[in-house]
Amino acid sequence: KLSKFVYILFIFYIGWFQDVFFVIPRMPLTLGVGMIVILFFHLLSNDNMRVTIPRPLLIWIVFACYTLLTGLLVSTDIMHLVTSWTTYVQTLAMMFYIINVSELEKSNDFFIKSFFIYSLIYMFTMLFWGYTGRGGRLQLSATSNPNGDGLTLLAGVFCTLYLINKDKPIFTMLQFGLVGMLVYTIILTGSRKSFIVVLFLI
Repeated sequence: KLSKFVYILFIFYIGWFQDVFFVIPRMPLTLGVGMIVILFFHLLSNDNMRVTIPRPLLIWIVFACYTLLTGLLVSTDIMHLVTSWTTYVQTLAMMFYIINVSELEKSNDFFIKSFFIYSLIYMFTMLFWGYTGRGGRLQLSATSNPNGDGLTLLAGVFCTLYLINKDKPIFTMLQFGLVGMLVYTIILTGSRKSFIVVLFLI
């Protein structure tokens, strides 16, 4: 539970807080390492549990090592190399975390529900306190990318549709209302790809 809590702090910080408010130095690294370390301790405390690294992730880890070694030899900007490589490794760490927690619980409902809540907060922040950028496109903040904002909202539509329960008609109507708001916000971002994909998704 503690590891999950740190994960929620992690996604909210990197995707929402630092764009809307301010940047806290080394916070992504601290939260990312924290959730992985806590998960490892949990796995080590249970004899029957094991670490899961599927083949695609293993290949990407090997590729990460390869790019770092070769990059140090050919790169003219070492700092840019390290920054890009660190971002790539953080993505792999997030994938590793999601895979292992889902395997541990035999379900990915936690990640679907947490991103559902995250996308709603993201949407309401854009609608009420968003930034209007070039061409009148709505953005989360002055530093965010409207295309990236559209993709986040698109993932929110997926999570909302995934969580629909036909046995709860009132809740289902509310969810379709949220889908409509998410699509409306995607239109405001001016992200054509996100709009086209969300139509296919619906």
